[in-house]
Amino acid sequence: MNEYSISAFRSVDGVIAPDKLELTDAELQQARVQEQSADDPAPQPDTLIRRISRFIATFSAATPLTAKWPDQDAHAPDYRHLSASTIGAATTFNLTPGVIELLIGANRFDPHGKNDVIALAFRGLALGTAAEIGTRHEMENAISIEVTDVRPNHSDYRCLLGFYKRDADPTKRRLTLFSGSTVPNPHYMRGYYNKVNFGTPFSTACNMVPTGGYVFRVASHHAGTIKPALRMTDPDDLAQDAKCTVLRTTNDLIFGLDDTWDTGMPFDNVHCTYVTARKPEWEAAFSSAGCLTVRGKQVASDQWAKFQAVLNQLGQGSRCDLMLLTGRDARIAAAMLLNGQSGNDVVLRRELVRLRPGSQSAEVARLREKLGLSAGNYFGPITKKKLTERQTQQGQPADGIFTPELDSLWGWSVFDAPPDT
Repeated sequence: MNEYSISAFRSVDGVIAPDKLELTDAELQQARVQEQSADDPAPQPDTLIRRISRFIATFSAATPLTAKWPDQDAHAPDYRHLSASTIGAATTFNLTPGVIELLIGANRFDPHGKNDVIALAFRGLALGTAAEIGTRHEMENAISIEVTDVRPNHSDYRCLLGFYKRDADPTKRRLTLFSGSTVPNPHYMRGYYNKVNFGTPFSTACNMVPTGGYVFRVASHHAGTIKPALRMTDPDDLAQDAKCTVLRTTNDLIFGLDDTWDTGMPFDNVHCTYVTARKPEWEAAFSSAGCLTVRGKQVASDQWAKFQAVLNQLGQGSRCDLMLLTGRDARIAAAMLLNGQSGNDVVLRRELVRLRPGSQSAEVARLREKLGLSAGNYFGPITKKKLTERQTQQGQPADGIFTPELDSLWGWSVFDAPPDT
């Protein structure tokens, strides 16, 4: 994973037209050339020199470090804005197209995909009940899926990825979800920590993609060794790899509010987990330095084989936008639908209305103006970075998510007018 400075990028966040759903032959050729030279991360052989390098770094550390999730939602960037929710929500609930649509609307997302297929990723969500966590790995073409709100731990399958068939006819909408991960594993987290603090070689620039809506295309990962895969794409150019503002931790092995927001080209794609059981060297059942992963091996197996089957149906160069949110977001949305509060604008705004990567609305335009950015109604990596900088300057937790609460605190009136005016 390369680390590029934000100064290398344009200062405008833009997004491609909704009807741009696939690449032309010429664009596809251009994209393939880029994919072959991209710095996509992939598992490397555990050589003797690598083991010695890790031993030296471990010996140099003052205390052994353990990769873990923040102990409280208020300390986790993707969860902090939900930590004060007043909605009574069951931990186990039913995920339905209605929940997905509520989340799309509340976040001002406008996802698109060929054949009306968009990708879904939920950080901290498992199939089935609490007693079934880790035992169920797939559910296909369903109108309702029982799920349980959990928290990631960087080692196990505690996230879900899949697809949403967003048919124009609501009665034909379907969900498909597979076990996987949306967070990096301890092996890469520790390697990056050692690289930054002790100069250890052979390490990859580890990161975590924040929640949001992202443009993806069907392509490949790691010079075509995994094909098809979903490739994070420039929201303004379907043929180019994405610029993205991601979170990096270098002071410990916890992604928290004290970490660094870095804008660059992280090459955070969607690929297989490479293994289907915990691998001691990785301290996890998946390989990821920041990519999103679906359970299965490189020679397509298990859920990854089924994920790839959908990508093959869409075809190389096809657009398939991805919505990444937390299980907590979905849990609150499901409860609001169940108790009839989804139509209460006051409650909806307080609980779920947010501006974050992928948001598109007049509200985003007003936010960008307040942040001193050029005109535009798309929340992209530049907006994310600028918002985190403003939050830090104002002594606020820097999660890069703009909420009605923050809008009121700053007196910006971003949400005071309808989202489309």
